Parts: sequence; C-alpha cells; structure tokens
Amino acid sequence: LILIIPMAFFYDFIYVFYAYSLYSFITLIYSTYLIRREIIFHNIKISLNDFFFHVKNLFKNGFIYYIGSTLLGSLTGLLTISLFSKYVNIVDFSNFRIASAIIALINFFPIGLASITISYLSQTDKYESIKLKFFQFRYIIFFTLFISIILYIFLVPFVNLLFGIQYLNGINYITYLIFLNFFTQTSTIVNNFLISSNKNNFVGLTSILHSIVILITLKYFISNYGFNGYLLINFCCIISILFIQIFKEFKTTDYQSDQ
Repeated sequence: LILIIPMAFFYDFIYVFYAYSLYSFITLIYSTYLIRREIIFHNIKISLNDFFFHVKNLFKNGFIYYIGSTLLGSLTGLLTISLFSKYVNIVDFSNFRIASAIIALINFFPIGLASITISYLSQTDKYESIKLKFFQFRYIIFFTLFISIILYIFLVPFVNLLFGIQYLNGINYITYLIFLNFFTQTSTIVNNFLISSNKNNFVGLTSILHSIVILITLKYFISNYGFNGYLLINFCCIISILFIQIFKEFKTTDYQSDQ
C-alpha cells in the first residue's frame, strides 16, 4: 500500500511496476531471512539424499490436488479472460472486477481464519475438531452472509462513490457475484475440513471435475449469453460441487455426538 498507491496516484502507471518490483525484492529478502531462521532453529539439513524418494511422495500425496486446484484453475482463468475479451463488453468486465474487489473485502476475515484453523483441525482430537468445524459452520458462514447483506444495502452509494455513476447499471451483476461468493466461501470451508482429514485427492478430483465442466461449456455459454452465461455456468458448478463436498464431509465425519 505504501509503495504502490502513491505511485499510481501521483505518477505514470509504469511506476507502479517499479514499485511492485521493489516490493517483491523486499519480500524476497525478508522471506529468505525467515526461512533461514527456521532452518537453523529446527536444525534442518538440506541435501540431495533421498531427493527423488521425497519428490515421489510429494507427487503421490498432492499431485491430484495440484492438478485440480492450481493447474486447471489457472487454465480456466486464462480461458475466461480470453472469452471475456471476445464476447463481453468492457463495462461488464469492469463490473466483474468491481465485484471481485468487494468480494476480497468480504473474504478478508473468513479466508484468514480458515487458513489458520486448518492446521488446528488436522492436529486436534476428533471431538475438538468437530467443535471447531461447528464454529465455522455456524459463525464464519453466517458472518460472510451478514457482511454480504450489509454491503448489498449500501451497494449503490458505495459503487457510486468509489467507481462512478456509470457503473450503477451493472449493480445486478455485482450483487449476484457477491451472493455467489457466499456459496464459494462455504465450499472453501468444507474443502478445508476435507483437507484436514487427509482427503486431498478427493478435493483435487472435485476441482478437476469443476474445471473440466468450465473448460468444456464456458465458450458456449459466454458466446451465446454473454456475461449472464458466465454467471449461470459458475453458479451451477459451484452449487453442484458444494453439495458433493458436504455429502462427503458428513458421510466420513461422525457429527452425531453433537446435534
């Protein structure tokens, strides 16, 4: 914030890239310091002994998850941008970016908390793990919905103040994406439950299924229905995957001890 915003506001846009490069360099130095400190503290020895054995285990335990959550996710992102540039006008794309920025504000607390709790879920006993899951089901999901409703109430003046009156025509799209995010975040929370229970491959397979459906159908829906087609296919995919994840979670975890 300190480096990039003043550069964007006071100087030519190219200076934003210079500021970002400086920020990345500072981050690299600080990250290296932290990693070195951990290596020394835990007396970790770095060598090539058993290197290929460990690489094999990493691929075995995480490759499917990586394919679904990272690789195919990146490909669907590239395809979406490509199709937007061909079939969706710049105003709709701007609405999409505005909604993404608002969603980032909504998700600040839930994503941060979910990332922290996943380690606790994997380390605690069964009873404590279920209590922590209940907490996220009841309060984190409710918090996400509550903040979404508050933002919806003040959405028109918020968009008008920050982006301009010309973007009020896309307020319905922005509203839809904000509430679709509620289901996306619920899916993320259940995903974390499954990962903490060592079900990485299942999560990876659902991500692969999601990405394949998007890759196959997205061009048809966007080329024929524009931005509405994008919204429709994403809604169908997210809701379907969420039901699969919840079914898997409740099938493999005993919640009967706490009604």
